[in-house]
Amino acid sequence: MKQLSRFALASLVVAIIFAAMIFAIAPMALAQQVAVAEVDGHVSDPSGQTIVNAQVRMIEIDRGQVHTTATDITGRYSLPNLSVGSYRLEVTAPGFKTYVQTGIELQVAHNIDIPVVLQIGAVTESVQVTANAAMVETKENAISQVVDERRIIELPLNGRNLTQLLTLTGGGTTAPAGDLTGSKNMQGSNGSGTFAVAGSQANGVSYLLDGGDNNDAFSNVNLPIPFPDAVQEFSVQTSSLPAQYGLHPGGVVNIVTKSGSNGFHGDIFDFFRNYKLNARQSATPARDSLKRNQFGGVAGGRIIKDKLFFFGGFQGTRQRSNPAATQAHVPTSLALNGDFSVLEAAQSAGGCLATARALKNPFNNGAPFANNLIPTSLFDKAAVKLVSTYIPVSSDKCGLTFFGQPANNPDTQYIGRVDYVRSEKHTIYGRYFIYDYTAQTFFDGKNALTTGPNPGNRDRSQTVTIGDTYSFSPTKLNSFHATFDRRADNRGSAANLFGPNDLGVNMFQNIPNYIQLTVSNYFNVACGTCAPGYFNVNNYQVSDDFTWIKGRHQLGFGFDFRKEQFNSTNNQQSNGQITFNGTTTNDALADLLIGRMSTFVDGNALSDYMRQTVFAFYAQDTWRVTPRLTLNLGVRWEPELPADDKQNRGNQFSLPDYLAGRKTIDPRYPGAPAGLLFFDDPQNTHGAQFTKNHWLATSPRVGLVWDPQGNGKQTIRSAFALIHDSIELFYPERWTTNPPYASSITLTNPTAPFSNPWLGYPGGNPFPGAAIFPVGGTYVTIPPDVHATYMMQWNLSYQRQFGENWLATINYLGNRTNHILGAHEINPAVFGPGATTTNTAARRVLTLLNPAQGAQYSSIVQTEDGNNASYNGLLLSLNHRFSQHFTMLVNYTWSHCISTYDFGGELAGNNYQNPNNRAAERGSCNFD
Repeated sequence: MKQLSRFALASLVVAIIFAAMIFAIAPMALAQQVAVAEVDGHVSDPSGQTIVNAQVRMIEIDRGQVHTTATDITGRYSLPNLSVGSYRLEVTAPGFKTYVQTGIELQVAHNIDIPVVLQIGAVTESVQVTANAAMVETKENAISQVVDERRIIELPLNGRNLTQLLTLTGGGTTAPAGDLTGSKNMQGSNGSGTFAVAGSQANGVSYLLDGGDNNDAFSNVNLPIPFPDAVQEFSVQTSSLPAQYGLHPGGVVNIVTKSGSNGFHGDIFDFFRNYKLNARQSATPARDSLKRNQFGGVAGGRIIKDKLFFFGGFQGTRQRSNPAATQAHVPTSLALNGDFSVLEAAQSAGGCLATARALKNPFNNGAPFANNLIPTSLFDKAAVKLVSTYIPVSSDKCGLTFFGQPANNPDTQYIGRVDYVRSEKHTIYGRYFIYDYTAQTFFDGKNALTTGPNPGNRDRSQTVTIGDTYSFSPTKLNSFHATFDRRADNRGSAANLFGPNDLGVNMFQNIPNYIQLTVSNYFNVACGTCAPGYFNVNNYQVSDDFTWIKGRHQLGFGFDFRKEQFNSTNNQQSNGQITFNGTTTNDALADLLIGRMSTFVDGNALSDYMRQTVFAFYAQDTWRVTPRLTLNLGVRWEPELPADDKQNRGNQFSLPDYLAGRKTIDPRYPGAPAGLLFFDDPQNTHGAQFTKNHWLATSPRVGLVWDPQGNGKQTIRSAFALIHDSIELFYPERWTTNPPYASSITLTNPTAPFSNPWLGYPGGNPFPGAAIFPVGGTYVTIPPDVHATYMMQWNLSYQRQFGENWLATINYLGNRTNHILGAHEINPAVFGPGATTTNTAARRVLTLLNPAQGAQYSSIVQTEDGNNASYNGLLLSLNHRFSQHFTMLVNYTWSHCISTYDFGGELAGNNYQNPNNRAAERGSCNFD
């Protein structure tokens, strides 16, 4: 590592900008610095007698900030809301020597006890003690694990993504992503991930960055976290969290970024990975071709000594690799001339199939093509344009070819922070973090195989947090912070990609450079998740925490308010979704060449403008019943208010209205089938949310902490909590894909050719602008009485410190999650005599009840909230903090999670097969 000059100068410029911002807002704020650590203790004389009104000072070593309080009538003191870092403790009282303890290191979410014994003598005399604080948790009941700066920097994290630290803490593990992450989320080396903590759902964890929200409200996964060199500490807390925390029940991840100090510090780095350095033995697979550089630097220092500090940093990731060899099958020169004799012959006869196959001629009532020869006069002109211009011809007799896509996807991070110590009572900070990621698109204008399956993305995440902490008195402290998060995801195909019109297809296309085409068992052009669009999420958050120490009680009150927005446009179906699967001729490539599609889906662009409000109020009390026994009580009121679409789009299926033949009264939708309700229908009493609000969603917590010896070296803790979950913004997104909003039409096995897909369709091409209720429409629907998801948690913990630096912990964690949201089909096809795939529509439940109206419905997927999960785990931990040249953290988890369903994302698909027999769905959680 090398000292910086240019980085320091650049960071100083950033710091000055932040300082101007902070000075501008300082007069309007009460104050906030995220509550990251707390020190409590008891002051006595050598005989053990309590000393009242002793003056207690905690001085930050790096910044010189002083935190003061005094002991109460019981001799106790409490210093909440301390930043992480190095401290010196000073205690004075008339008639006693000054007590000075150095070497104290505070960690994020750490609550420790430092007892002080004053020696008789003059205040001008001092007793010097060099010792770190105790390691045992003496106040809270949550099970926690802290990863300090040294471990963050030195642990070998792949991609330097700090979310991997979740898997190093007890009870934390990666979880299958389902539809929670993908091309609509942040990607790259520091992108979003899915993690289960102590049996939580894969998106059931809250993330705080410097006390501000760092969740992607789109699917409730994490927003990017700064690179390791910019982070001071990383903490994971789970099970029976204080009432101060909410939003998600699985746990809270608390990340604290570095700040400047009176000294100037900086470093530069370059982490280099090259496949040529990988070991390879003979007979093992070839090494990959990955070359990755992650480089950058950080710098921090003072602007005004003891008053104003800055910190800034940058990391760039540049990754190069040779394209992976992807296999596909394409036309041969024989096939382009209509000769499929080799492609359809058996391998034993020099062909390509296990069993020989005859091609059917749809233009001759399905009679076989003689010798599997298709006259080129039957070829579709759009298909010929596609395969002759954009699809390579293989020299392999069976059409086998290989292609690759470059994977040069750079990302960049910038962070800047300013801390201002206005006085001993008042501190302010501001932090800005930006993360950019680019997934490069590629199309050389010739080989369309390279256009899928990887989408092109330009992602940017920005988070700004401004915090302010004000101490009214040694016993009254207020913290306030405001956060703005914006995540922008622009997805799209290569600018030079062709569209259907470029092939001569007679249809309306919404955008010029996109096509989605699948030839089963052969090749694809682009993909569903490659469709151009944008997926942007904004989150506005303000919160306030007030702490009042009154006698044996430490009272806490506060609120948390978030306004969440999701805006998107998706062109997934805009230019058609075209599939050839061999239904017509027995060969998908032959189907393509003669232009006979198996399915053709066309529609307008999809858009969402989802809105949600999340707010909470809480009260909690840490009551020191006796010097050895602490009782924690808390309650959090966090109503669940489901999201709705800004334009009031969406609909709901009502079986009673369907049976009664009632249709919507909304004059905009005269063609709506019976049973379909819109936001302004009187039967729908919940407006654009379509389901009820849960105003009484209340989350209580109770716990106790017992210190058997009263010296802060061991504790027994136990707690219970009920914590509600907040649903993701994306969950009801499929409302806007329901008819008539999506206005999509699916043609199955149409006789119209690929080059003119709407030929013979009544009224001709209905796009753009069609608002229709098609025959066999597909719907998703949320019933009016969906329950709120919540988790009941309980734990029992024993902690003991050995010597100065060893801590052993034994934890038992248990919980049960109720009302996990799944989905099931409410309009299934009834199986019976004569049932085939060709009469599925006639066998659906609604069609059997009312054939005329039932014909307008096919699949109806509805929320199923009866799912649950249970978790029991034993967590063992041994921790040695850095001392004597080494540090060690060992965790062992023995656990089992059982569920009937694991939350997987948006409301779509038939997730739950047996709603009337949930025991049949019971099994291990998907991350277990």
